[in-house]
Amino acid sequence: MAPRSYYFRSTSGSVIGPITLNSVVELIREEKVKANTPISLDGKDFRPMKSFPELATLLSVDVDLEDSDDADEFFETPPTYSGDLIQVSMPKLMYHFTAAKASGRLLLTNRRIRKEVFLLNGKPVAVSSNQEKDRLSVHLLKNKVIDASTMKTLLAHLQGNEERLSDMLVQRRLIEPHKLFEHLKNQLLDNIYEVFTWRVGQYAFYDGQEHKGSLLPLNSNPWEIIANGVRTGY
Repeated sequence: MAPRSYYFRSTSGSVIGPITLNSVVELIREEKVKANTPISLDGKDFRPMKSFPELATLLSVDVDLEDSDDADEFFETPPTYSGDLIQVSMPKLMYHFTAAKASGRLLLTNRRIRKEVFLLNGKPVAVSSNQEKDRLSVHLLKNKVIDASTMKTLLAHLQGNEERLSDMLVQRRLIEPHKLFEHLKNQLLDNIYEVFTWRVGQYAFYDGQEHKGSLLPLNSNPWEIIANGVRTGY
């Protein structure tokens, strides 16, 4: 009987594996994976690592505890390079990526705030954030595009299905496609500009990692984005 192998899903959504049990033991020992790290036997059906009995016994945590933010980190591949924003500021980082026409994922963290900027040929094409205020729903409410009652109904409908808010807004004719694009663009830029205000934090760049969702083709000059970010943050 062949030895059991495992597959991990990284933060970028890519699948890593197969990995032997001995390798998993080493990852646990080095604290690179945790109880809630998504893992699979076939590379398709992913479950928290603590749900596998043979792995749960190896974890140095109480697997019966409720999920917490600290335990919800996913397996990370090593970054191409990383550092501290005190030493390399956001304007310098973006200048480097734009000049090099880099493509990949830029992870930015500041205490519990986590943002990911996906770049394609030096241009930002997608941004994700764990902050409530950075969501599209909050952006639309703040700009009075959708009223609070309607948004509450839409968000309730979205629970439990994979439909996106942006698609629902267009399908229900609550916003015209070209106007939605402008709001998505402004939301992305606001997410980026906020990081220019950070004076502390860490960065990690993963060369070649692509965004798994839809991309936003910005017509803005990336050098103008840097200039506006500097004006916003400094």
